Amino acid sequence: MKKLPEELVGPFVGGMYDHSLARLYLKREGGTSQVVDDVYPSLFIPTPQFNNFDMQSFPEVFQGVPHYQEEGRYIRVYMKPRTTRSKIDEILHMSNADGVFPREADVSALRRWFSDTGSLVSNKTKALFFDLETKPEVIGFDEEAKKHHRIISFSAQDLNNNRWFDYNHTNDLQGEERLIKSFLKIAEAYDTLLAWNGNDYDFYVIKWRCKKLKLEIEWRQWNLLDYMLTVKKCLGTISDPKFKRSYALDNIGQNVLGIRKLHVNCPMGQLDRLIEQDRVSELEEYNVRDTEIMIKLEEKREFLQLHLAVCSICRMFPGPGSLFPNALADGLMLRLAIQQNRHFRTRYLYQEDENENKYSGAYVMDPIIGFHEKVQVVDFSSLYPSIIISWNMSPDTKLWNNQSYPIDIMHNCATATATGVKFRTDREGMLPMALRKLLEQRKIYSKKQMEANVGTEEWKRFGHESTALKVVANSMYGLLGSQFSRYYDREIAESVTLTGQHLIKNCIHYSEGLGYKVIGGDTDSIFVIASIEKAATLIDEINKTLVPQICNESGCRQTAIRMDSDKAYHYLLIQAKKKYAGKLSLHKGRLAPDDMEPDVKGLEFQRSDQIRYAQRMQMHFLHFLLRPDADPVTVQTELRKWADEFLDKEINVDDIVITQAVKKHPDNYASITPAVRVAKQMIEDGKEFFQGIKVPYIVTKTNRHGIVTCIHADEYTGNFDRMYYWKQKILPPVSRLIEARFQNENLDELMSMMQDPGQFTFDYQDNDMRVRKPKAPKPKSRKRKVRISRTYLDIHEEHKVKTIKTLAQFIKQGKKGSRRIFLRIKLNSGDTVVISTEHYVDDACLKTIMNHLPFVGIEPRPI
Repeated sequence: MKKLPEELVGPFVGGMYDHSLARLYLKREGGTSQVVDDVYPSLFIPTPQFNNFDMQSFPEVFQGVPHYQEEGRYIRVYMKPRTTRSKIDEILHMSNADGVFPREADVSALRRWFSDTGSLVSNKTKALFFDLETKPEVIGFDEEAKKHHRIISFSAQDLNNNRWFDYNHTNDLQGEERLIKSFLKIAEAYDTLLAWNGNDYDFYVIKWRCKKLKLEIEWRQWNLLDYMLTVKKCLGTISDPKFKRSYALDNIGQNVLGIRKLHVNCPMGQLDRLIEQDRVSELEEYNVRDTEIMIKLEEKREFLQLHLAVCSICRMFPGPGSLFPNALADGLMLRLAIQQNRHFRTRYLYQEDENENKYSGAYVMDPIIGFHEKVQVVDFSSLYPSIIISWNMSPDTKLWNNQSYPIDIMHNCATATATGVKFRTDREGMLPMALRKLLEQRKIYSKKQMEANVGTEEWKRFGHESTALKVVANSMYGLLGSQFSRYYDREIAESVTLTGQHLIKNCIHYSEGLGYKVIGGDTDSIFVIASIEKAATLIDEINKTLVPQICNESGCRQTAIRMDSDKAYHYLLIQAKKKYAGKLSLHKGRLAPDDMEPDVKGLEFQRSDQIRYAQRMQMHFLHFLLRPDADPVTVQTELRKWADEFLDKEINVDDIVITQAVKKHPDNYASITPAVRVAKQMIEDGKEFFQGIKVPYIVTKTNRHGIVTCIHADEYTGNFDRMYYWKQKILPPVSRLIEARFQNENLDELMSMMQDPGQFTFDYQDNDMRVRKPKAPKPKSRKRKVRISRTYLDIHEEHKVKTIKTLAQFIKQGKKGSRRIFLRIKLNSGDTVVISTEHYVDDACLKTIMNHLPFVGIEPRPI
């Protein structure tokens, strides 16, 4: 292949394409630029089909540009820079009818140039984080309303701790124009601009305000990157409840960094009053805190650095497009196609598949519910990528049923056992090739990181490169199942998942045949009761015997599939499919420290819509339940303490906030959930709202029909429905774990608290029960119970303990009575509490209670 001129190698930090001049403007690290002329989009026609390709019918696309040139097995045909996607679809429809199938016609000129040349994209950038404060002149946060949000101030900061703040001194349009120019002057020195929720707000608002003020700005000179979406993308495969609860900047600051957005004594949406009232210092502190949170988050977690490493691998500048896997994949796959003289199909702008996402997914075995010891997790390393490589699964190697192939190809193909789809093995497919290169490169960077000194810049860089390669490799399978991908093929996607099922089911059967007890299996792993040594023996047997046998029977030319184990548990508690928690003994191939937090998968602890109080409580009880000596009495006693605390004590608002995503405009929901109701109120009150926002709310009361009344968390005044929270949000997650741990034990106290958290249950021994039959054996001691319905939790706290203890003591003495009664206790406040003894007492018992408890009156009522 022709060597690339040195000036075009890069690496480049940014670039934009001029459609009118077919010119590319590129920017290097350090600010120098490079101009490339005659850059045209193009499509590829297989040479045998070229004579049937009708360019004459589309003069607006092909006339006036270099017509075509032969490149190996394809003819490259150039198009005009302003060719629209709808026009490309027209060409596709007409050409397909003539038996011509143009390849890669939808690829942009910028993407085409990087793929053709192999020029590099830098993994560095000069980044400026910023935040805008606005004055909504039209209430609302829909697209039309946001055009009328006047900018009153901005704060900006870079990773070298340079900071800026400016505001609209005159609070009018002229002042806004000066303010925007001030920001753009600062931005000139940077390659990438970042804002939290920037795509939906900051970038959108500043662009429209520039239009209103008739400021001609070429926004393509910067990479505009939404930092919130960048964080979400990097966390796509990470279960971290600190982030997933809410991506509001305040939540991220509080839970990840320990700092919050500042409160300002001024109605939101009216921050311009701070300027009018000469309180600019308050506005500055409030505005600056937002950029400070973003900077500190980047310094701690380096999400931008990871994303830049991914962009560099895929030859794509950071920006809105770089947040989508399909766009990133093009950067990698199209370059590889050029090197191999192959090309992929053109993706239609509008394509539909009635069977989209209707293929089978991963296999999950019905687990053995309960508590287990010495559990080894045996899993396949990179299962789906390994399957794709072993079976050579790729759109360009798939054998189509309606086509004929030479005998040698038919005899040398791999067959996906579950689907019967065949893949040629005489040459490596593009997708397996890409995955192989990515995984090989990752091993190199992982090794370099291990050799580098921990914490150094070199160590961090190799870590970013290794993680980025993993992110890209793991996204490859998704391309096969996404309709929006040019690599989409439902049959191949299903072949991958069903082959995974076939492998994991065979591993379970094989392991059980060798005498191992398998208690669970999920996607790419099985859970086995065994020692570390026995697990190693099992892994060796599977890798040397079972996997090669399956691959050979399927016709695979190579076996990239391998089982390994880097995780094991001292104790594991399984609640249900994909829901378990355990105390680790082995973590990432190393011994886990004794004080390591439990490893949690699928439980409410990790769910973003679960309240913090319930999460904290669930983790607290996991420490109890993951002990081999745990007993139900101790656990239920501890549960009663938590019930007392929640029902009696003051609760922090952050512990009871419920967050739920509202993914559409509230008016578009047929069913009105609490979050949707609160979102409607947010819009009416002029609070920020965007589709996908996670709405925080508090349930204040529930009527007899179960319909809840809720308010936005910011409006909380201290009143909330404790009974709703306990029964619906707090107790269920813990109770399911307790029931899984003590399946055959007496859990009366737990059952009691599930029905009424204010109900106490006391046991006492009835050793004096007599029977009339003279020769009958003396019965064993029976446990009796008194349940005290505690409806006065917030009243007479000083009497509560004394009352309950004294009643429990005296009721024992009333076992010989002739009537079963309620005790109706009248408190000094006038409130009445009804206590059911649930057995017979006599008058002496009543008299004794009345003598010893002068602050209550007791009125017997026969049942």
